[in-house]
This record gives sequence, C-alpha cells and structure tokens, in this order.
Amino acid sequence: MSSFVCLFSTSLSLSSYFLSHRFVFLASFSLILFSTPRLASLSVLPLRLPIFPWS
Repeated sequence: MSSFVCLFSTSLSLSSYFLSHRFVFLASFSLILFSTPRLASLSVLPLRLPIFPWS
C-alpha cells in the first residue's frame, strides 16, 4: 500500500512537472512565433545595407 502511494505521488509530481514544462514550452513557442516577424524584418534591414562593399 505504501509503495502504491509512493508510486502515485511520484507519478503525480512527474505529471505536474511535465505540465509545467509544457506550459513553459508553449509560452516560449508563442513568444518565438510572436517575435519572429520582427526578427525577420530586423534581419532584412542589414541586407539592404551594403554588407560587402568590396564585392
């Protein structure tokens, strides 16, 4: 019985750990998706400038 309780608490803590990490992953993924157009426009800006003046 005690081993079952230990297993249950371990699985519960693991599930909460994975849920919290899934939340962190989703938050970082949405942040990346939100900031990607700005990063793309920022990376296009130096391409308009003459990066290689010797060519």
